[in-house]
Formats: sequence, structure tokens, C-alpha cells
Amino acid sequence: AVSMAQEESWLMGQVAAWDAASPRDQLTEAEVADLLDRIRRGFPQHVAAERALGHLAAALFALGKLREAEGLTEQRAAFQEAAFPGRTGIHAWTLESLADLRLK
Repeated sequence: AVSMAQEESWLMGQVAAWDAASPRDQLTEAEVADLLDRIRRGFPQHVAAERALGHLAAALFALGKLREAEGLTEQRAAFQEAAFPGRTGIHAWTLESLADLRLK
């Protein structure tokens, strides 16, 4: 239980740091992969993980990894749809980002 609380604290801190300064142009593809692995192991369904996926999708986009960024954006949209039924602004923005990625 303690390690789960520590991981959640790490994730929330990471998201807050990325909210303040985007990881776009700051992470390598390997770093993104490591972060995704850590997030998916501990938080397959957590709002902070959903937010982290958005930041990591932006990092992948900056690296030219459009299909990978699209996949993360699809995961975000699916989580939002399941977690927040009905129409929400965040879901609409995520779907708009997904459409933009698909057009690239």
C-alpha cells in the first residue's frame, strides 16, 4: 500500500511538473517508453495517468512519432468516455487532437 501511495504521489508530481513545463522537446523516445511502462504498471485507470498520456503524446509528436502519439490520444479518449459519461470539453478537445493527428 505504501509503494502504491508513493507511486501515486510521483505521478501527481510528474503531471504537475509537466503542466508547468511541457515535456515536449525534453524527452527521448526511450524516456517516454520508460515513463509509459511505469504509468501503465501502476495506474491503468487513473485521471493523473490520463493527463500524463496527453503530455507524453505531445512529447512523441515532437519526436515525429505520430502513430505512437495517436495511440496515446486514442487511449485518452477511451478513458475519458468511460470515466466521464456524456459530453465534456476535455473529451471534445482530445477528439479534436486525435483528428489532427490522423490528418498528419
